[in-house]
Amino acid sequence: MTHLYSLNGIIEIFGFGLKILIIKIMIMNYALKSFILVLTVLVSLGVMGQDNFKKGYVITLDNDTLFGKINDAGGYKNSRLCIFKPKKEHKVTEYLPGEIKGYLMYRDKYYVSKQVADKDGSKYIFMEVLIEGPVNLYHDRKSTEKAFYIQKKDSNLILLENEEVQLRYKPEENIAVLYSPTYILHNRIYRDTLRYVFRDSKKISNQVESVEYDAKSLTRITKNYIAEQSLMNNYITYERDLKMYRPRVGIYGGIQMTDLEILPTKRGVYTSDEPHSIIAKTFNTYPVGIFFNFPLPMLNDKLSFQLELQANGIDYEEEFDRTQSLNDTTFKIRTHTIGMPLMLKYELLKGFFAPSLGIGKEISFVYDSKVSIDKNSNLMVHPVQKGGWFGEVGVSFKLAPKLSLFANARYHTIKNLIIEKGNQNATYNSIVNSKHYIKEYETSYATLLVGLKF
Repeated sequence: MTHLYSLNGIIEIFGFGLKILIIKIMIMNYALKSFILVLTVLVSLGVMGQDNFKKGYVITLDNDTLFGKINDAGGYKNSRLCIFKPKKEHKVTEYLPGEIKGYLMYRDKYYVSKQVADKDGSKYIFMEVLIEGPVNLYHDRKSTEKAFYIQKKDSNLILLENEEVQLRYKPEENIAVLYSPTYILHNRIYRDTLRYVFRDSKKISNQVESVEYDAKSLTRITKNYIAEQSLMNNYITYERDLKMYRPRVGIYGGIQMTDLEILPTKRGVYTSDEPHSIIAKTFNTYPVGIFFNFPLPMLNDKLSFQLELQANGIDYEEEFDRTQSLNDTTFKIRTHTIGMPLMLKYELLKGFFAPSLGIGKEISFVYDSKVSIDKNSNLMVHPVQKGGWFGEVGVSFKLAPKLSLFANARYHTIKNLIIEKGNQNATYNSIVNSKHYIKEYETSYATLLVGLKF
């Protein structure tokens, strides 16, 4: 019943965000722009602060197994504390390293408590298990140079240290030496340690030189050793799925309801005095893009950073009636832009149906523009646009293990300047401060994007 209630709550939050965006598309006013952005920030921060309990179990020091749910707080926090909620109970129990043997989340992470050397003697930490079997491989998320440990069955835990050492090598007498009879070789300690651990396999020892200090490379050579030695019939009881949080790439296209507002200006060097905003007609633009999504499991397994590359443009033309007391009556703006949206994204649910929230900033550049106001056509748009903060609500549908269909609704605003040709090398702020511009305008986009994520 609790699970159903939380699911309904999440769906309500998602639905509420989507309704707000639809209302924005309909009325497009400044107050609602700010409201949507603030709402997205607050909801995103609130959701990211919630618990993320997953089904699993705890192994006690007496080898008892306690089933329930474990809070997945991200790789860093998971290595310091286990927050466990026993089955059919609402209260939680916190375990420090050394107070339990380990804990596991089904089809996900597995941690064990291990004692390691410390500057004050020794301490217990929760290490993430990469391989458990005849040879165990562990990952200490809190360290970079002392991040991996290896252990054969019934043997001591051995540190794989990523420190470079210098070795002096003197060739044999019958080998010709061109310069110095002594060479200094640079080597990583973990490679020598692996050669020692795998010393009973010449084939695997020869592979050590190509092993990098990362989970993927160390897992591969450990599995190769187990298979080559036929240890316990290759019986591996647990293997970390390193592809679960792999980066994703995707493509998308969409339609934007675009609202252009020419802002009030005061008479300057090139500026006609215009005390009122000019509200332009709403028109459509059609962005296309590609994105790269990078999960952040060390902070939260539902949080990711997304980098996009987007092409878009504006084709706007409008003639205003002079009865509106405007100095300028005819505007033509045509631009081509390349944008780089950067976004923090949070998935509310994982699985076939995955709603999400996001907030970010689009950095965009105008690489081609043609502007005319009345009879003045010696104009252009400043190449660097200003602003670009946006909020997003979305949903994705998992079609296959490595393929998802998604739809996102996004709202953002960008400002830019209409300037005379020749002033494009000056910065945006310097042009505004010196009033060497014709008009400043703000473009608001309410966007629907549809695409595929691989």
